[in-house]
Amino acid sequence: MQLSDISVLVRDKSLAIQGMIPDQDLDLQASIDHNGVGSWKLNLSAVHPMAPVLRTPGSGLIVVGPDGENLFSGPTDKPELSISADDPSGTVTFQGVTDNVILGESLAFPSPALPTSGQTEANDTRTGPSETLMHAYVNANIGPTATTGRRNTNLVMGANAGRGTVVTKAPRFQVLGELLAELAIEANYPLGFRVVQRGGSLAFETYQIRDRSAEIRLDALNNTLASQKVSQSPPAITVAIVAGQGVGKDRQIREYHTAEADAAGALWGRRIERFIDQRQTSVEAELEAAGMEPLQKEGVTTLAVQATPAEDSSMNFLTDWYLGDRVTVVVEGQELVADVTGFVFKVDKDGFRLGAVIGDPAGFSAEAAVSNRVANTEKRVSSLERNDAPGSTGGGSTPSADKAALKTSDTTATNTTTLATDAALSITGIASGNYIFDAMIVYSADSEADFKAAFLGSAGIANLIHLNLREVATGAEHGVVEGGAAFTAAGQGAGTKRSMQLTGSFTNSSSSQSLSFQWAQRTAHASTVAVHRGSFVRIQKV
Repeated sequence: MQLSDISVLVRDKSLAIQGMIPDQDLDLQASIDHNGVGSWKLNLSAVHPMAPVLRTPGSGLIVVGPDGENLFSGPTDKPELSISADDPSGTVTFQGVTDNVILGESLAFPSPALPTSGQTEANDTRTGPSETLMHAYVNANIGPTATTGRRNTNLVMGANAGRGTVVTKAPRFQVLGELLAELAIEANYPLGFRVVQRGGSLAFETYQIRDRSAEIRLDALNNTLASQKVSQSPPAITVAIVAGQGVGKDRQIREYHTAEADAAGALWGRRIERFIDQRQTSVEAELEAAGMEPLQKEGVTTLAVQATPAEDSSMNFLTDWYLGDRVTVVVEGQELVADVTGFVFKVDKDGFRLGAVIGDPAGFSAEAAVSNRVANTEKRVSSLERNDAPGSTGGGSTPSADKAALKTSDTTATNTTTLATDAALSITGIASGNYIFDAMIVYSADSEADFKAAFLGSAGIANLIHLNLREVATGAEHGVVEGGAAFTAAGQGAGTKRSMQLTGSFTNSSSSQSLSFQWAQRTAHASTVAVHRGSFVRIQKV
């Protein structure tokens, strides 16, 4: 690929093209990662017509390659002006990232169709082909079907071919880009994904990674490489130890292997174990997927190659082989197979240089190795934080079956006798077993409307029975309520708080069930009925 194959366009915040930077003015370098966020840096004279545009927040670049294909696009993050005696007009250094950054800045909500403060599910559990799930999670969280506040109005969805293995995912506030990377690995043959500008929109696209190892054979001796630098190291993992739900001796512990990881371990004479915390799930398929992901990605001899394709090679990078593709590299006469994990290029007064990164970039760069370790640590800590949150399907040192819901703000209703679920007093992700529960409900209602409530269990919950102790003007009343039937309590005037105490039991024959508290007026009335903050529901497995 030559300099004449590259065009660099400047866009504004609305993604409208404002101009182009001519070849003679280009001083650009970029590092683009497979299924990750790339970076770029551009030096430009402060008096260049495009400099004011790029100094405006929200602006960015589009880099167009051969045949008019957009290689990447992305926003400006940091413009920096420097002036010196030798450069009185000044030079602006623009640093930016690729548009994949929007995936790294967004979370996969447990109830993406609801407002942030109205989440009703512990996890957004979906099952389907990997590619279909990738599109579904993006669409639901930041795409056209996302809630108004979270939707990226510039984002459109590319084609979904339904490729990949059928898997189950259950994110809870997981970084969207991290979730997509996991799904891409779990396909029968890994998928690629990207966000790139198409016309006046940003498109989320997925594409099939190709096994080109039989056709693309990179070797300095056959004129396909101008230069190469190679490093090999042992696998990062050969055995995955995955821990699911439970505590202590009762916790689910599973061990997973792959033939490739076992072979790599035997080659280097090492057994390399990794503990993977999956306390948020008891589903065997999800535990297996969590173990297989690092084994497939890191359970092989690590090959790192920095390669500069020959300019007159018949195997053209970006057209014949691309990001994610599997290729063959000849190292000291031995053929090794590895994936293309990134590419770098630089354009300046000295010309155009392009390099491909094959295998693990951390094999050469201490900075990349540290970055990988930090990213892995952040991912694990984030998972602990998400799954230890109240209402999640995890639970720290407390058994995951013991859960509680606390109401932190008042909720009101008028003119309704239809029972409505109070999301703040509902518990989801209940594992199978026998439970006892208790609740304190602080309510207020007009005496002409009174108060009506019920507990609603999902499909697996049965034998629901509780004792209802409720406060009235002259003392207390109680009664036994079975099967989720509605019960009532007297109101003493709108705004006058009364309480009811509930204690009972139920059985759950399935996993991931829910128990919801519902309430309304007993008689429809224009006065206000309310359930007040401080009310709670809690369950305990016995």
